Amino acid sequence: MTKKYITKAEILWTRLCPLKCSFCAMPNDTPRVNTDKMIQGLRHLRNLGCQFVAIYGASPLYDMDGLDDYIREAEGLGIKTTIITDGIVKDHKGKIQTLYDAGLRSLTMSYDFVPYDKWSKLKTDKAIDLISWFIELPDIRDGEIVATVTAQNWQTILEQLPDIDKRIWFSFDFVHFDRGNPGTKVQGYNPALELSNDDVRSFCSGLLELREQGVRVHQSEPLLRHLVEFPYMVTQYAWKCHNNNFPSWLTIDADGTVLPCDDFHTDRRWKVWELTEEKFEEFTEFYAKEIETKCAGCFWSTHYDASLIKEGVVPFENYIHV
Repeated sequence: MTKKYITKAEILWTRLCPLKCSFCAMPNDTPRVNTDKMIQGLRHLRNLGCQFVAIYGASPLYDMDGLDDYIREAEGLGIKTTIITDGIVKDHKGKIQTLYDAGLRSLTMSYDFVPYDKWSKLKTDKAIDLISWFIELPDIRDGEIVATVTAQNWQTILEQLPDIDKRIWFSFDFVHFDRGNPGTKVQGYNPALELSNDDVRSFCSGLLELREQGVRVHQSEPLLRHLVEFPYMVTQYAWKCHNNNFPSWLTIDADGTVLPCDDFHTDRRWKVWELTEEKFEEFTEFYAKEIETKCAGCFWSTHYDASLIKEGVVPFENYIHV
């Protein structure tokens, strides 16, 4: 496997957000670089093997300027796209239709099953309606809901998933609390939401059973089986990505800065429109050491699957539901 390969890139299109969700420390003062620079960066990402970009924020729909051009360029380069959004923006369907016309064929919506604050409830109330509308459009690749899993909702998720439209995919990440990572996007701690090893094991076992029943679970079977056996990977944040597959993905901030992820970063010198192979190798060498010595660890599930894809354990096509 060549070192010059990434499974995906996560595009933090804008940090603008009117919500104040619990445990979110995503700063909203990073200026957005112009779209031409981001499009130039797409070509560098494609040269590094990128075949998929997840565009998020806050919600990218809070700043639509140039987003349709970006999606059109990405899809034209053979890079599949998805938008991750919260469903609260005015004229949401109209904005998504504009992006669909530019080539968007995948939509991911926040859906927390058991809302943990008023903002979470607002997002959850909108999600199914918008996903249900989207998947009726022609030639759709997927519609997906994504939840934050906590000690208070994992059982409800397993109970409710069988009743959700079988065409809709389910994705998740486990609740993360602030551990002092430089650049972290999370804040605070709530012991009532903290997962135990038994919680993680039971939740992942339940998802494996639901997969057998035809529920569309985004996270791979190898990931779920690994967590059934080693749930402490989540409860102790025991995974670090500075392994032989690093980097399996990249995060591109709104100002074009290339980061290992939006929950850990210590240097902002690399820009996506300058990301030549030489610059990528500099980034890789620098951040592998930074993560080893300064990152407190994590278990972001989609990142773990990206690493499994680069390792050859999980097919890339499963990741984007082709």
